[in-house]
Order: sequence, then structure tokens, then C-alpha cells
Amino acid sequence: PASTDEELQHQAPQLLADFAYALAVREPATALEYLYALYVPALGGDNQGGMALHSPFGAAIRALLVRTMDVQQLFTGSVPLGRFVPDGTMRLHLLLAAAEDCEQAAQYHKAEDLYQLAGSFGRALAITNR
Repeated sequence: PASTDEELQHQAPQLLADFAYALAVREPATALEYLYALYVPALGGDNQGGMALHSPFGAAIRALLVRTMDVQQLFTGSVPLGRFVPDGTMRLHLLLAAAEDCEQAAQYHKAEDLYQLAGSFGRALAITNR
């Protein structure tokens, strides 16, 4: 029983992340809240210091952007990305990194949308003209 509790405690963060990613398809704002609750307390409540592009929270946001069907909801919905990533430069870097991830995964339409949201219209147009 003690080892079962320890195993569950060890698996809980991954289970929560998996659940958030499953939500990401249709409920990206809710998924973002789950990911924030999962990763930011581990950063001592500092979402700025942990927002490096390849930090666990930054990587989780990139994965969320790639998985969601409604990227716009993360910018205009009831729980905008700016609430969790207040630094505009960091949001821009996350968008560009997620767009590159989508492009590499041959998700061209989503990559184009993300590039446009990031203001990288030249890169979006390059995808359109392929």
C-alpha cells in the first residue's frame, strides 16, 4: 500500500498533464489552467522565471498550442494566454516555436495560423505558397 501511494504520487503529474492535453483539443483554456496549476507551483509561483521556452511550463504551452483545434480561444477566450504568460516577447517566442513544431509535423494550416498570430506574415505566406 505505501508503494502504491508513492507510485500514484509520482504518476499524478503525468496523469494531470495527459488529461490537460486531452482537453486541449476542444477546451484549450481549461487545459491551460490545468497546466498552469501543474507547473507553476513547482516554480515557486513565479511564472516569469519558469517561462523559458524550453522550461517544463513553456514546453507544455507549446504542446498545447500544437494540440488545440482552437488556437484563437487562447488569445480571445475567457482565459487568455496573456494571463499566464504576461510577457509579450515570451508569448511571441512560444507562438513561433509552436508554429515551427506544427510545420515540422506537416500541420501546415495550423503552422500558418500560429505564424500569423505571431505577426510572422512572411513565414505564413511561404507556407501558403508551397
